[in-house]
Amino acid sequence: MSLVLFNRYIKVYFPEIGVSFGGSYEYFDEIKIPIMIKASITRSNEPNANEAEVKIYNLRQDTSSRLHVEDTQVEVEIGYKDPRYGETVGFIFKGRTRLVEAKQVGTDWITTIKCGDGDRALKYARVNKVLSKGKNSSRDKAIEASNEMKVYGVEVSPDIFDILGKTKNRATTLHKSARQVLDEVCRDEDCIWQINDGILEIHNRNDFALDTATVISQQTGMIGSPDLNEDGITVQSLAVPLFREGRTVDIQTNKTKSTGGFSNGLHRVEKITFDVSLNANEPFTASLTCRKIEDNKVKRSKYRGIGALS
Repeated sequence: MSLVLFNRYIKVYFPEIGVSFGGSYEYFDEIKIPIMIKASITRSNEPNANEAEVKIYNLRQDTSSRLHVEDTQVEVEIGYKDPRYGETVGFIFKGRTRLVEAKQVGTDWITTIKCGDGDRALKYARVNKVLSKGKNSSRDKAIEASNEMKVYGVEVSPDIFDILGKTKNRATTLHKSARQVLDEVCRDEDCIWQINDGILEIHNRNDFALDTATVISQQTGMIGSPDLNEDGITVQSLAVPLFREGRTVDIQTNKTKSTGGFSNGLHRVEKITFDVSLNANEPFTASLTCRKIEDNKVKRSKYRGIGALS
């Protein structure tokens, strides 16, 4: 039986409530089984909220009721722990609750927590301001939008605006959502923006983190074969907490589900879906949608979105 089945790790934190659940499913001298947790998490480079659905099994009723708090912080950490070989763990989601519900399914009492990353800022942050001539650059607009997002808990690093600078020769009136302002800025500047783990990010459309390339191959945990499609290439792997949108993976395989256009090498991750469970008979995987890096640039699709990668 594979060691991976027995050293998977999931932990869910509720820092504002002061509780956490989970641990590692280990096999060494004896089997150690923590409370059962399943999680499905989707992250992407698009300007939409990253999402998580976490299921925690058979909590005591009084413990489950403590989680029924609207808009509280949730953090999910996954990876692998082994008493002999150490650990590889990391956070794959930080967001806030949208909905918490508990119900009985068969003999199990399941508490389901649905979460979003930056939900309130995406929904409610709005810019109402007149920018005068000479003070209406893309940078100025993005700063105004980010200031409104800060009100709803989004963190912003000042250096993210350094790549922006285009100015119009007339005053500009902004009466729209902050996300619409950022969409327009990124369209004009050929950039992308998103909120990841509660932090607003703005990048050049061709940016990628070359020094973080993680090899995905049949030897390192690739499941099946890569699939070439309109969005790029989709590949499945054992879940690795290092996987992150915008980072680079080195895909190495000698077979694909479809032919033509795919070649081994560096790809930028556009979207990730983690499906993880502490049940050793269920998946602990990640599905990654990626785009090829060629000539130090990310290969684009023929479809261009606003604010998103294309």
